Amino acid sequence: MATLTDRLDFVIGKKSADLLEEHFGIRTVNDLLRHYPRKYSDEMTTATEGEDLEEGEHVTFVDRITKVEVRLTNRPPKREYMVVTIGDRKPKVTATFFNVKIIKRTLEEGQRVMLSGEVGYFKGTLQLTHPAFLVIHGDGRVAGTRSLKAIAEAEGTSDENKLLSVFARDFLPIYAANSKVQSWDIYACVRQVLDVLDPIDEPL
Repeated sequence: MATLTDRLDFVIGKKSADLLEEHFGIRTVNDLLRHYPRKYSDEMTTATEGEDLEEGEHVTFVDRITKVEVRLTNRPPKREYMVVTIGDRKPKVTATFFNVKIIKRTLEEGQRVMLSGEVGYFKGTLQLTHPAFLVIHGDGRVAGTRSLKAIAEAEGTSDENKLLSVFARDFLPIYAANSKVQSWDIYACVRQVLDVLDPIDEPL
Protein backbone atom coordinates (compact mmCIF):
# COMPACT_ATOMS: atom_id res chain seq x y z
CA MET A 1 0.00 0.00 0.00
CA ALA A 2 1.05 3.64 -0.46
CA THR A 3 0.52 6.95 1.30
CA LEU A 4 0.34 10.49 -0.07
CA THR A 5 3.86 11.29 1.10
CA ASP A 6 5.52 8.25 -0.52
CA ARG A 7 8.01 8.93 -3.32
CA LEU A 8 6.76 7.70 -6.67
CA ASP A 9 9.85 5.63 -7.48
CA PHE A 10 8.76 3.21 -4.73
CA VAL A 11 5.21 3.02 -6.11
CA ILE A 12 5.31 3.16 -9.94
CA GLY A 13 8.97 2.36 -10.54
CA LYS A 14 12.06 4.48 -11.06
CA LYS A 15 11.79 4.91 -14.84
CA SER A 16 8.30 6.42 -14.81
CA ALA A 17 8.99 8.39 -11.63
CA ASP A 18 12.15 9.96 -13.08
CA LEU A 19 10.28 11.17 -16.18
CA LEU A 20 7.52 12.74 -14.08
CA GLU A 21 10.06 14.52 -11.89
CA GLU A 22 12.17 15.73 -14.81
CA HIS A 23 9.33 17.16 -16.86
CA PHE A 24 6.73 18.19 -14.27
CA GLY A 25 8.50 18.32 -10.89
CA ILE A 26 6.25 15.50 -9.63
CA ARG A 27 7.99 13.55 -6.87
CA THR A 28 5.39 12.10 -4.50
CA VAL A 29 2.02 10.36 -4.68
CA ASN A 30 0.40 13.61 -3.54
CA ASP A 31 2.16 15.58 -6.31
CA LEU A 32 0.85 13.17 -8.94
CA LEU A 33 -2.73 13.19 -7.70
CA ARG A 34 -2.66 17.00 -7.68
CA HIS A 35 -1.49 17.10 -11.30
CA TYR A 36 -5.11 17.56 -12.25
CA PRO A 37 -6.45 16.93 -15.76
CA ARG A 38 -6.48 20.12 -17.83
CA LYS A 39 -9.91 19.07 -19.06
CA TYR A 40 -12.29 16.16 -19.31
CA SER A 41 -13.16 15.19 -22.84
CA ASP A 42 -15.32 12.64 -24.60
CA GLU A 43 -15.31 11.66 -28.24
CA MET A 44 -17.91 14.26 -29.25
CA THR A 45 -16.16 17.03 -27.34
CA THR A 46 -12.82 16.13 -28.87
CA ALA A 47 -14.41 16.03 -32.31
CA THR A 48 -15.29 19.72 -32.06
CA GLU A 49 -11.87 20.89 -30.88
CA GLY A 50 -9.97 20.93 -34.17
CA GLU A 51 -10.66 24.54 -35.08
CA ASP A 52 -9.30 25.79 -31.74
CA LEU A 53 -6.13 23.71 -31.51
CA GLU A 54 -2.86 25.59 -31.81
CA GLU A 55 0.28 24.52 -33.64
CA GLY A 56 2.46 22.47 -31.29
CA GLU A 57 -0.33 21.70 -28.83
CA HIS A 58 -0.53 18.11 -27.58
CA VAL A 59 -3.89 16.51 -28.32
CA THR A 60 -5.60 13.13 -28.22
CA PHE A 61 -8.30 11.92 -30.61
CA VAL A 62 -10.49 8.82 -30.37
CA ASP A 63 -12.22 7.97 -33.65
CA ARG A 64 -12.56 5.53 -36.53
CA ILE A 65 -10.13 5.32 -39.45
CA THR A 66 -11.94 6.40 -42.61
CA LYS A 67 -9.04 6.34 -45.09
CA VAL A 68 -5.53 4.86 -45.35
CA GLU A 69 -3.09 5.92 -48.09
CA VAL A 70 0.47 4.76 -48.74
CA ARG A 71 2.44 7.41 -50.62
CA LEU A 72 6.00 8.06 -51.81
CA THR A 73 8.13 11.00 -50.77
CA ASN A 74 8.82 13.59 -53.47
CA ARG A 75 12.59 13.66 -53.07
CA PRO A 76 14.96 10.78 -53.85
CA PRO A 77 15.52 8.29 -52.52
CA LYS A 78 11.80 7.58 -52.74
CA ARG A 79 10.46 6.31 -49.42
CA GLU A 80 7.01 5.13 -48.46
CA TYR A 81 4.96 6.89 -45.84
CA MET A 82 1.37 6.38 -44.75
CA VAL A 83 -1.38 8.94 -44.18
CA VAL A 84 -4.36 7.94 -42.03
CA THR A 85 -7.56 10.01 -41.97
CA ILE A 86 -9.86 9.71 -38.96
CA GLY A 87 -13.56 10.47 -38.72
CA ASP A 88 -15.38 13.13 -40.69
CA ARG A 89 -13.97 16.21 -39.00
CA LYS A 90 -13.66 19.86 -39.88
CA PRO A 91 -10.86 20.67 -40.28
CA LYS A 92 -9.80 17.30 -41.68
CA VAL A 93 -7.58 15.32 -39.27
CA THR A 94 -4.77 13.08 -40.52
CA ALA A 95 -1.84 11.21 -39.03
CA THR A 96 1.40 10.56 -40.91
CA PHE A 97 3.64 7.57 -40.24
CA PHE A 98 7.05 6.75 -41.73
CA ASN A 99 7.79 3.23 -40.42
CA VAL A 100 5.32 1.94 -43.00
CA LYS A 101 6.35 -1.73 -43.00
CA ILE A 102 5.12 -2.10 -39.43
CA ILE A 103 2.32 0.45 -39.37
CA LYS A 104 0.48 -0.65 -42.51
CA ARG A 105 -0.05 -4.10 -41.00
CA THR A 106 -1.55 -2.51 -37.91
CA LEU A 107 -3.69 0.47 -38.97
CA GLU A 108 -6.54 -0.38 -41.35
CA GLU A 109 -9.64 1.41 -42.58
CA GLY A 110 -12.66 0.92 -40.32
CA GLN A 111 -10.67 0.35 -37.12
CA ARG A 112 -11.33 2.37 -34.00
CA VAL A 113 -8.12 4.09 -33.02
CA MET A 114 -6.69 6.47 -30.47
CA LEU A 115 -4.09 8.97 -31.70
CA SER A 116 -2.05 11.19 -29.40
CA GLY A 117 0.53 13.73 -30.57
CA GLU A 118 1.42 17.33 -31.42
CA VAL A 119 -0.75 19.43 -33.70
CA GLY A 120 0.51 20.72 -37.03
CA TYR A 121 -1.32 22.24 -39.99
CA PHE A 122 -0.77 21.96 -43.75
CA LYS A 123 -3.14 23.48 -46.31
CA GLY A 124 -5.96 23.61 -43.78
CA THR A 125 -5.56 20.01 -42.64
CA LEU A 126 -4.77 19.21 -39.02
CA GLN A 127 -1.84 16.81 -38.99
CA LEU A 128 -0.29 14.60 -36.34
CA THR A 129 3.17 13.40 -37.37
CA HIS A 130 3.99 9.91 -36.13
CA PRO A 131 1.66 10.11 -33.12
CA ALA A 132 1.25 7.47 -30.44
CA PHE A 133 -1.62 5.17 -31.32
CA LEU A 134 -3.70 2.32 -29.97
CA VAL A 135 -5.88 -0.11 -31.93
CA ILE A 136 -8.24 -2.57 -30.25
CA HIS A 137 -8.96 -5.54 -32.49
CA GLY A 138 -12.26 -7.37 -32.49
CA ASP A 139 -10.76 -10.37 -30.68
CA GLY A 140 -9.51 -8.15 -27.83
CA ARG A 141 -5.90 -7.95 -28.96
CA VAL A 142 -4.27 -4.58 -28.42
CA ALA A 143 -1.69 -3.11 -30.78
CA GLY A 144 0.02 0.24 -30.66
CA THR A 145 2.76 2.33 -29.17
CA ARG A 146 4.13 1.90 -25.67
CA SER A 147 2.39 4.85 -24.05
CA LEU A 148 -1.11 3.94 -25.11
CA LYS A 149 -0.61 0.24 -24.51
CA ALA A 150 0.21 1.30 -20.96
CA ILE A 151 -3.43 2.34 -20.59
CA ALA A 152 -4.63 -1.11 -21.56
CA GLU A 153 -2.19 -2.63 -19.09
CA ALA A 154 -3.36 -0.21 -16.38
CA GLU A 155 -6.92 -1.38 -16.94
CA GLY A 156 -5.77 -4.98 -16.56
CA THR A 157 -7.91 -6.26 -19.42
CA SER A 158 -7.77 -6.98 -23.13
CA ASP A 159 -11.56 -7.16 -23.45
CA GLU A 160 -12.56 -4.90 -26.34
CA ASN A 161 -15.71 -3.44 -24.78
CA LYS A 162 -14.01 -2.70 -21.46
CA LEU A 163 -11.06 -1.00 -23.13
CA LEU A 164 -13.25 1.02 -25.46
CA SER A 165 -15.31 2.14 -22.47
CA VAL A 166 -12.16 3.73 -21.03
CA PHE A 167 -11.61 5.80 -24.16
CA ALA A 168 -15.27 6.61 -24.86
CA ARG A 169 -16.49 7.27 -21.32
CA ASP A 170 -18.46 10.43 -20.60
CA PHE A 171 -15.55 12.13 -18.84
CA LEU A 172 -12.11 11.22 -20.11
CA PRO A 173 -9.17 12.88 -18.29
CA ILE A 174 -6.74 14.73 -20.54
CA TYR A 175 -3.60 15.77 -18.64
CA ALA A 176 -1.12 18.53 -19.34
CA ALA A 177 1.59 16.62 -21.18
CA ASN A 178 4.42 16.82 -23.68
CA SER A 179 6.08 14.62 -26.28
CA LYS A 180 8.17 12.81 -23.64
CA VAL A 181 5.41 12.20 -21.08
CA GLN A 182 2.04 11.94 -22.77
CA SER A 183 -1.40 12.25 -21.24
CA TRP A 184 -1.87 8.49 -21.28
CA ASP A 185 1.44 7.87 -19.51
CA ILE A 186 0.19 10.09 -16.68
CA TYR A 187 -3.21 8.41 -16.69
CA ALA A 188 -1.57 4.98 -16.35
CA CYS A 189 0.56 6.20 -13.42
CA VAL A 190 -2.48 7.65 -11.66
CA ARG A 191 -4.39 4.39 -12.06
CA GLN A 192 -1.41 2.45 -10.72
CA VAL A 193 -1.19 4.73 -7.68
CA LEU A 194 -4.92 4.63 -6.93
CA ASP A 195 -4.87 0.83 -6.96
CA VAL A 196 -2.44 0.75 -4.00
CA LEU A 197 -3.28 3.98 -2.14
CA ASP A 198 -4.19 3.68 1.54
CA PRO A 199 -7.65 5.03 2.49
CA ILE A 200 -7.53 8.78 3.03
CA ASP A 201 -9.35 10.33 5.98
CA GLU A 202 -12.09 12.80 5.15
CA PRO A 203 -11.06 16.38 6.10
CA LEU A 204 -13.13 18.00 8.81
